[in-house]
Amino acid sequence: MANRIRRSGKEKRKIDKVTLDLSSYSGRDLYSEGVAEDMLLQIVRTREPEEYNRVIAEKRSWNILYHLSHIRENIVDFLPITKNDSVLEVGAGCGAISGALARKAGHVTSIELSKRRSLINAVRNNYENLEIKVGNFQDIEKKLQEKYDYILLIGVLEYSGSYIDDEYPFDRMLEILKGKLAEEGRIIAAIENKYGMKYFAGAREDHTGGYYDGIEGYRDTGKVRTFSKKELIELAERNGLCTRFMYPYPDYKLPVSIYSDERLPFKGELTDYSFNFDTDRLRLFSENDAMDSAVESGMFGELSNSFLVEMGVGTDAQKGTLIKSGVKVIYSKHSNERDLKFAIRTDIVEGLLGDRRVMKYPCTEEAVQHLQIMQKHYLSQRESYAGTDLAPNTCRTVMDEDGEFKGLEFEYLEGKTLAEAFDGLTAVRNLNGAQVMLRKYIDMLNRLAGEDYSETQEFRRVFGAVKLPEGEKCMTVTNIDLIFSNIIINNKWNVIDYEWTFDFPIPVKYVIYRALHYYLKASGGNAFGELDPFALADITKEERAIFKRMESTFQRYIAGDRFTLVTLNSIFGRNNIPRERAVRLGGLVDHPERVKLYTDTGGGFDEKDVRYIGADVEDGDIVSFETVIPRNCVALRIDPTEYPCMIKVLSFTVNGKDAELLTNGSILDDGVVYFDTADPQFLVSNTWAGSTVSFVYEIGVLEERFFGPVTSLVKYRDRAEKEKERKGFMARRKAPEEGQKYNKVKL
Repeated sequence: MANRIRRSGKEKRKIDKVTLDLSSYSGRDLYSEGVAEDMLLQIVRTREPEEYNRVIAEKRSWNILYHLSHIRENIVDFLPITKNDSVLEVGAGCGAISGALARKAGHVTSIELSKRRSLINAVRNNYENLEIKVGNFQDIEKKLQEKYDYILLIGVLEYSGSYIDDEYPFDRMLEILKGKLAEEGRIIAAIENKYGMKYFAGAREDHTGGYYDGIEGYRDTGKVRTFSKKELIELAERNGLCTRFMYPYPDYKLPVSIYSDERLPFKGELTDYSFNFDTDRLRLFSENDAMDSAVESGMFGELSNSFLVEMGVGTDAQKGTLIKSGVKVIYSKHSNERDLKFAIRTDIVEGLLGDRRVMKYPCTEEAVQHLQIMQKHYLSQRESYAGTDLAPNTCRTVMDEDGEFKGLEFEYLEGKTLAEAFDGLTAVRNLNGAQVMLRKYIDMLNRLAGEDYSETQEFRRVFGAVKLPEGEKCMTVTNIDLIFSNIIINNKWNVIDYEWTFDFPIPVKYVIYRALHYYLKASGGNAFGELDPFALADITKEERAIFKRMESTFQRYIAGDRFTLVTLNSIFGRNNIPRERAVRLGGLVDHPERVKLYTDTGGGFDEKDVRYIGADVEDGDIVSFETVIPRNCVALRIDPTEYPCMIKVLSFTVNGKDAELLTNGSILDDGVVYFDTADPQFLVSNTWAGSTVSFVYEIGVLEERFFGPVTSLVKYRDRAEKEKERKGFMARRKAPEEGQKYNKVKL
């Protein structure tokens, strides 16, 4: 498939349509994921892009998800790059966004250090306007003569210290790229926020793998680092660049929504994506609730998990990425985890005079019809809602220069949503006002429902085969998405989203159920206090159970055979360890360097004789320390943790010689001790004044599911031998606790 050509003595290679420039390649990949990259290359060679989503679910590998998920492209899909623009992509990796750039731009130049990764990129993104330059960035950039309209740094700026040979590598990176910008060109950088909410909530730092490394200032973590919003602004300003910030949610790696300072999220709008695919994480508090609180306090921008920073020369950068077309995107949401025929993108755009409108675009060819049908639903609902306070938001079709369907344009409406109105009433416990407003909503929908329900084949296809009570009323045309957040109150109750509208009979109670279900879910379930909103809508428990099944089937209908991020999270099986469990199992898990010592000076062990000593910790779980026994000490007790665990004793000596070590744990193997107690102990009875004790051991934290099996295993050990060991120690020294049993550790 590869065709090698030579020009001016510089080696280039054609991978089908893609040009692979190896003239700056050193001949060795300095960074490689080995087998993972071999697997990626095999996948892109043998599978179609439409199959990647299923491959990700099958492999359950973070590497496969990170490099192949179509959701990665969302970070650039909304940018106003046109065929008149040239793009420079620095750090292309395996081409997760190179294809999206090539489909939008006139020409894309991608730079990547690894030849292996560049080959994966070329095979998967077969575009004639894509050129991949392989080699060190500093070698390649000196040869670049072109000026670029867009320069992309997606997950790259933070690594500048690793490949920019300069005392100030981050500044030098921006200085170099600034010199490559065309007039009105833009640098677009995606990067984690070192003060992102997920890090406070218990996620590991993305690059170092440690807890709180960024928050604590990256002590001893090498050259990689991320920044706060303020630090990024200062970095840009030092290099003559203005900034505009956008906020990918949940982060820039797998973004679903992208906010900006002009359009920040509303309380209750953020979906809970507080999970990790690459490693287990702690969940010290509800990240979603904390984000809602940050939204209310005006702190979302400072605590967003990631930034998408637009940088440009001069003072015009605030006009945004759409300056060339006179408008800028202030919000973008991708609904592309769905079946291909439903995959769309929603943008809010703002003109230079501050005028706004909402745009919807198909993400796939299959989704064009879905949007075209939506425009027809606007006309049918406008007629259906006549004479009521409900009004569908104005919608018109947008065509491209060739007269082909491009998308839909909607009026941008100001005002509070019905959900926000309920929030305001329930926040001050005005439940009577909330009840009046809810009654108005219910009555309005019931007045629109004039026909009796009858099951249809279309209904079963979308909602499944369910047996509904007799007498259920339906609308002629039903928008099931009349949830509270989709209704804006000003002069009318304006319906801003009618994507899911159907012309077959659907019970109106199901529409009301959905509105209540999703509002209560977003508000924690008790927004209406003692008032039962379902009873107010005359929805019985039996009906709620039926509607719940309908909703589950409907969500599967939307997703088709696609795996959403929420579904993939359950498949990957990573743990979100709650705070309570972390405390119960952890104890000193994050501080194994703090070892507790009891010294017996003749009267037994006592809390007043406790001291903590510092230990060295390697690889997170191998602990070692050395201490001198006080001259008046006749027995020493070492408490390595304060939680159930397993400990493998690697070495224990007194004055450099192996010494006897007793424990209240159960011996599973030579040197391996199981503790099903929160008070693990090791005892040294034959001590000498001034002796030096040296102890090396490995800690393994036990999870609850292991307690039963291991306890059963040790339960039937030779109790006579245990009793013999206990009596032997008792003869030398009184046990610290009545009835405590000790076993001899064999090394």
